[in-house]
Amino acid sequence: MTILAPIEDKNIFFWALPAWGHNKPLASFGIHLLEARSNVMLTVFTNTNVYPKLIDEISIISGKAKVSQEDIMRRFIVIDVCGDSPTPFFPNPAVPNAFATLWNGEPIRCLSSGKVFNKLARPVVAIIDPFQGYVIEAVRETTLPSGRIPIFSWMTATVGACLYLFGPKALGGMGSSGLMDIKSIKSFTGEDLQRMGDPHIENFTSGKVVEIPGIPTMYDYEYRPQEINIKGWPFEENGRIYIPELDGMFSVTSSAFEGEAIKTWNRWFESIGQVHYPIGPLSVPRAGLHGGDGHKEDATYGPVVEFLDRMKDKFGENSVIYISFGSVFWPIDASRVWAMAEEFLQNNTPIILAHPGLQNEADEEKLSLLRNSPIAMELKWAPQETILSHPATGWFVAHGGWNGTQEALRYRVPQIFWPFLGDQPYNSALMTRTHKAGFQLFNVRSGKVGKRTPYVFDSKEISDQPTPTFTLEALRQEVRDLLVKLKGEEGAVARRNLERLADGYLKGWDEDGEARRNTEDFLRKFVDSDLGSRITAKFK
Repeated sequence: MTILAPIEDKNIFFWALPAWGHNKPLASFGIHLLEARSNVMLTVFTNTNVYPKLIDEISIISGKAKVSQEDIMRRFIVIDVCGDSPTPFFPNPAVPNAFATLWNGEPIRCLSSGKVFNKLARPVVAIIDPFQGYVIEAVRETTLPSGRIPIFSWMTATVGACLYLFGPKALGGMGSSGLMDIKSIKSFTGEDLQRMGDPHIENFTSGKVVEIPGIPTMYDYEYRPQEINIKGWPFEENGRIYIPELDGMFSVTSSAFEGEAIKTWNRWFESIGQVHYPIGPLSVPRAGLHGGDGHKEDATYGPVVEFLDRMKDKFGENSVIYISFGSVFWPIDASRVWAMAEEFLQNNTPIILAHPGLQNEADEEKLSLLRNSPIAMELKWAPQETILSHPATGWFVAHGGWNGTQEALRYRVPQIFWPFLGDQPYNSALMTRTHKAGFQLFNVRSGKVGKRTPYVFDSKEISDQPTPTFTLEALRQEVRDLLVKLKGEEGAVARRNLERLADGYLKGWDEDGEARRNTEDFLRKFVDSDLGSRITAKFK
């Protein structure tokens, strides 16, 4: 089947790192763009794993859009150009080749649907995940013979975390190591990761106090509070290289959540001639529509609701604790997970545990603890929004990833944080210390880096609980103490604070909301004005 798209439409090209958390917000933002302009189309490249999820997400959200679903599906073009890539995070030559094909107006075949898209309009803007430097280089090289289109970073994490992880050294950030060149950016492999190690490890182990305006003060090692198997420095290094080089950045956040951090980021961007557009939130309530993998009906949906209904009848509203670390993260030593779960159950607190990241056979055996309990439920995949939206759900134990945190805000479920890396430690600190809208577990930290005293204990910011010793017994006591807080006035205060924070954050797409204003500003400057054409002329 060959599909022709109107070549007069203004085409915006998207490429996000092929992980669902980086692509899910793209569906909402894309529809906002199509609602704002009838002459805009979007071309999104992805792989076989993300393709069906993204198509389903667009289809669901488009049913609530201000323009017809038919029009959205005509102008929101998603193409699987990678196939079932075994290493989706590494450079894939299919993407640069496909972009050259798009630029030249040649037919592109979607490997998932079999559809052939012919004579698509040339992109006027590219929005690319900054961790995918090889795609940025491909867009530059393909478009430079005739000019250059504006390229924006696509940042699905919070800005405050980016200040330290990707900001310049002059601001207190890490800055680029200078060890990656164009060759390694275009072709690094898993073997390269093992060989190169992590040149930034000293940034996570020196004991330096990280003090950047808008960021809760922490020691540098608190940005790696868990022992992990993920070796990701080249991905992060791509961000340090490319974020300062592009024309601007979209971030899925808002001033209501991290206003001071955004001001600090904007001052830096203004000094280097870039523009920053916060466009959060990018999610819509759709509880009960599909499962926790984000794209299809889950067979667990019925039993989950039945369980939650029973717990509500027996224990009341806000009684269930939902535990999930997302689809990627799971503690290397999960004994702390089971110790926490045991304490919840022994204290007559119902739980749901989702464990898509679980791989250890010993952990599988531990699941019998939940399977044999009348007040517990375990799931490989959980219909997360269904769980969070149910009145029985009171608390959410999570790693602090931004998509999950936004969903917690959407459904007003305060979190108990167990961060691993990236933006998670920052999100956890901001929610618990600045907004006082949740709690954080400290004795769950692991590894040589993680088992060091957190700043809040040295500074006496926390003085009502013992300094963590990171033992299982210390964790058990921490969980018992936490349960007292959850069921008392401290828990009530955290819930009220979260509700106030959510009220502000969720206004981003209101008529005069920050996200809507920023999107209009972007469209006027870079799409309506044909800035891409002017940049092209500049380089001729």
